[in-house]
Amino acid sequence: MKLNPKYIPYIIAVLAIIVAGFYYQKVQTLKIKDQIDEQNLAAETDSLRIELNKKTGEMEASKAAWIISEKDLRDSNNFLSDEVDKTKGKVVTLNRLVFKLKQDTIMLRNALKKAHQEAPEQLNDSTYNIPWNLFYAYDSVNNDYFEGVTQIRIGVGSPYKVKHLFTELRRRESTISLTFGQRVEGGKLRVFARSDYPGFTPTQLEGVLIEPNTNPFIKGLIRKKHWLTGFGVGPNITMGYDFVNATPAVIFGIGLQYNIYQW
Repeated sequence: MKLNPKYIPYIIAVLAIIVAGFYYQKVQTLKIKDQIDEQNLAAETDSLRIELNKKTGEMEASKAAWIISEKDLRDSNNFLSDEVDKTKGKVVTLNRLVFKLKQDTIMLRNALKKAHQEAPEQLNDSTYNIPWNLFYAYDSVNNDYFEGVTQIRIGVGSPYKVKHLFTELRRRESTISLTFGQRVEGGKLRVFARSDYPGFTPTQLEGVLIEPNTNPFIKGLIRKKHWLTGFGVGPNITMGYDFVNATPAVIFGIGLQYNIYQW
């Protein structure tokens, strides 16, 4: 079949559109890669930032997070990589927080809601166990409960001499409200953590989002195989008939399409 010369400009136009589409896709891919590289550079060099969250009134810690594949994470951050390896299932996002709790005498004294000392338990002629418990309520959510025993010995004499043998903490229950996650701030992904538990002080904070292009689970959520995907506009090549020259022809152009299946 001989191609009619008058179709050559259309063929060139369609090819130009296809080439432009590939070039645009390539440029977009490079832009995304540059953004991810900038994000990971920030995660590598950023320091832990602790400041007051104006919306909640709580102290908040934040740090730039990684956007990286599991393979590359092993070469960039051993701590997070080890945590990912220890996690069951396919990791999408992971945060690691290390914090300390430090409370002074005044803070504990003000929060002490219940102190109870039970009757001494006599072990022998001179030795006693004194059970006790303390309950610190800092607000409606955050609290500490301690339960223990103190053992003393009473010596012979006037007045009696009391000797402290030991004090043992036998039970502790703490309820700590902790909020942590990831957010976008200043064009960068940051991991954050905050709590209104008194004495809460983050010392280390790291986070990672496994790069979506390398995570099959995320890719499966973003783009699924399905039928009847809808209408679209794009290059169209079909076989037809040239009624002017009375010959079969290949027709090039822009056409309205309906996609039956997408993969």
